[in-house]
Amino acid sequence: MAELSTSCSSLKEDDVGEVPEDLVNQSFASEKAAVHFYSSYAAGKGFSVRLDELRKLQNGTIRSRDVVCHRQGQPPEKRQVTLEKALAGKRNNRLSTRCGCQAMIRIVREVTNGEVTNGVEEWIIMVHVKEHNHSLLSAEEVLSLAAFRYITPEDGDRIKLLRRAGIKVSDILNVLRLEKGEALNFNAQDVRNFIRKEAVNYQEATGIHDATELLKILKQKGEKDTSFFYDFTVDEDGRLENILWIPGCAKRIAATFADVVVFDTTYRLNRYHMPFGCFVAVNNHGQSVVLGGTLMRSETSESFQWIFQAWCTGIGRTPDSIMTDQDRAMKDAICTVMPRTKHAFCLWHITQKFSSWFSFKLRDTFGDFMKDFHSIIQVETAQEFGELWFTVMDKYQLGDDKHILDLFQLKEFWCPVFLRRHFFAGMLTTQRSESLNALMDYFMNAQTRLYEFIEAFDRVIVSRLEAVAVADLRDKMGTHRSVTSTKFEEKAFSLLTTYAFKLFKEQLVLSLEYVVEGGYVSHHEHSDKKRTVNWDPETQTIQCSCLYFEFTGILCRHSLRALVHYNVIELSDEYFPRRWCKGAVEMSTSVEGRRISASEADIWKRKFISKAKAVGECGASSPDLRAKLEADLDSMHQYAFGGVADSEEPRKDFPTIRGKRVLVSAAPCSSTLGSSVLVDKTNLTESSVMVENPPICVTKGRPKSNRLQSTVDKVCKVTSRTCRGCGEKVNHDKHNCPVLLAEKKRDTDRKENEALLQYLKRSVSPAGLDAGTLANLIKASGPSTEKGNHKPDSSSNGSSHSGIRRSS
Repeated sequence: MAELSTSCSSLKEDDVGEVPEDLVNQSFASEKAAVHFYSSYAAGKGFSVRLDELRKLQNGTIRSRDVVCHRQGQPPEKRQVTLEKALAGKRNNRLSTRCGCQAMIRIVREVTNGEVTNGVEEWIIMVHVKEHNHSLLSAEEVLSLAAFRYITPEDGDRIKLLRRAGIKVSDILNVLRLEKGEALNFNAQDVRNFIRKEAVNYQEATGIHDATELLKILKQKGEKDTSFFYDFTVDEDGRLENILWIPGCAKRIAATFADVVVFDTTYRLNRYHMPFGCFVAVNNHGQSVVLGGTLMRSETSESFQWIFQAWCTGIGRTPDSIMTDQDRAMKDAICTVMPRTKHAFCLWHITQKFSSWFSFKLRDTFGDFMKDFHSIIQVETAQEFGELWFTVMDKYQLGDDKHILDLFQLKEFWCPVFLRRHFFAGMLTTQRSESLNALMDYFMNAQTRLYEFIEAFDRVIVSRLEAVAVADLRDKMGTHRSVTSTKFEEKAFSLLTTYAFKLFKEQLVLSLEYVVEGGYVSHHEHSDKKRTVNWDPETQTIQCSCLYFEFTGILCRHSLRALVHYNVIELSDEYFPRRWCKGAVEMSTSVEGRRISASEADIWKRKFISKAKAVGECGASSPDLRAKLEADLDSMHQYAFGGVADSEEPRKDFPTIRGKRVLVSAAPCSSTLGSSVLVDKTNLTESSVMVENPPICVTKGRPKSNRLQSTVDKVCKVTSRTCRGCGEKVNHDKHNCPVLLAEKKRDTDRKENEALLQYLKRSVSPAGLDAGTLANLIKASGPSTEKGNHKPDSSSNGSSHSGIRRSS
């Protein structure tokens, strides 16, 4: 079929001249030429062809070949829907186009005694069946057949480049349509097949071993950047188990921004079903910055302990605070590795579980419960929390619920009132990490390999660095118009980034609505809600009971109002934390630092294509210039392909093949690995230790989403398909509906039984079959009186359809 695809994909309108209706006795120099001829003939008639039966002589010489219509043959049995498949809940397979068409040609090779006649190969069409048992397609419809869809090498290179940039297949097609200004010779499924095939061909041609190639890439990164860090473990079988890496730029910013870190493992690398964990922090612009990534085989306490220990070693410090989802293994690992780090659970993940925990039990009052729960987490003292907690739980009779008991026991890990004394940059959820996962999903697909994962991760890092560079430039050029005309505002603008200054100014403006009475600050309209503010004029320090500054690093409205009340003109620098200031980290955001690695040949090719496109744009407006450029391009083409203008083969002295890359890889040597700790990273050369790939999780059909589903996602999954047979919202349609198939089966059984009875009447003697038994058989095979509910007559002595069929 590969040979046929090649011949069909290169068809041109003038390939075949005027073709006679009867093709018998047409001769060709090769089998490929004959197939090409018939394929061109089929395109003009409205069908496509495929290779069929091949016949050989005893000495192995090919004697003849059948080339048939693409609709020849019958659909395989596995495509046919049965009652058993429908009842088992299996989805309906795609429809088959086979209809038993007999149109074909048979090309015969002229041989004598097993040898080519007269030393000249000749193929002759000996049989030609012209009639089809189906309607033929129009000229436009024919182009949609698979045999006439193809991707040129130029389009293939463009597709691979756009795909590496994270562009979806649908958007790739739109870009190519705009570039070509015409309809394409392929569709979205062809592009997906091309991408998948290229990945397989690349690995087979280069002999890339996924895990070993990943470690080799990481080792090369470490050689180029001494700040780059990575570590890994393998199991007893030498398979990759855990791996962690920290980009060089992440180590440089960790000293300032690793005070609070979010760690999330809800993203998976589907090919190996390995959870991906990402360490994310918040920079001075309020942006998410990546401080490292990890892939792990299992989410056990031991795995997390190794990951956290390796990460702390890599960045050279432990965070002050860390936020994760509610995972007991992760909690135990953090307590062991980072005992002084404040650990918090993501509040969003906890509340998302409530619908699966309580919605059925509370029913109509679930919405009221959620409102009351949110009022609980907004209290400002531990005493208020305890009182309101028990009040609400007693109100909804949830005091004995195991989930409620667990949440109360772990309240110091998720409730804001117990977290406000610790700096979390204002975060209560891991949404920053999950938004980064969404960005990674932009650059990857469900079958991304390990070494491709690292390349995609690099592109995410580059996109983050570019965002930081834009924010730094905005801060340098930004101007400000004062709102409150205070020294506080002027100093804050000169020191803080735009993001942090916006938060500070919001609190400063809101402070104008508050009044000071003694040591308390309250809103002028809600005087019952008072905050205690302690101001020490000797040490120039201030503290508010709301703990907003401790939690976010930004002074609260209550403290700012009290400072104005006490005639404080200028704030101390300690209330402008360095992590929120401009220039908090001097990091390389140059073009060189944001460059994605690429081979010299690839860089040259892209530059050349860019120049050629610019020349083409320039020459499009001038007919004389177009003619000159076309002549020069023909000369270049002849030189590149060895002096032959239309040749597809390059010059022998050229190191690359058109449309392909020549890659040389050394065969890795095998090595016995006994322990996950004994693999030396310094020995990861091209001819040393070989780490085996993680076990692949094989699944049927399309790989599932990269995102791990929560209980809510699974519970709330709604099936929108409505079967037109039974009228229910189920996971089948009318083609495999159990109700319709059961009715069809009953009709078939009834017809078979009627035929059997007719046979019995004709062939069985009256003496061999008494009248009563025959009457019962006839009554049992009669038409059902109620559609869909056929029952045999009670007088049939237990005879049923299956019994009648067995009797035959």
